[in-house]
Amino acid sequence: MITLLRFFIRLTILALAAFGAKTLYDKFFTRVESLRGPATEFVQRTNVVAGQTAERARRAAREAMGAASDAADEIQRAADDAKDESARRLAGTEVGTDPGTAEHNGGEQPPRP
Repeated sequence: MITLLRFFIRLTILALAAFGAKTLYDKFFTRVESLRGPATEFVQRTNVVAGQTAERARRAAREAMGAASDAADEIQRAADDAKDESARRLAGTEVGTDPGTAEHNGGEQPPRP
């Protein structure tokens, strides 16, 4: 008799669980269907924005690379000019001019120690 009573109690609990699951399904299934559309739209918009952002990042990287290349070229030209100027001045001192004279340093007085 007690075994039969336990069986009915377990069967009742199982029936209540099934009823609760069915109730939850009926209540929330309509929301799931209505949310699938906006989720798809969200994914599509996110893909478009991600693509645009990637293109902007590529464009900015190309511009930065071009600016860095231009700056490096300018530094290279300045270094070449400084090298040429140094070579010219050193070549002028080798022909017998004294680096401390006024003629050699453009008419300026030599620096005082």
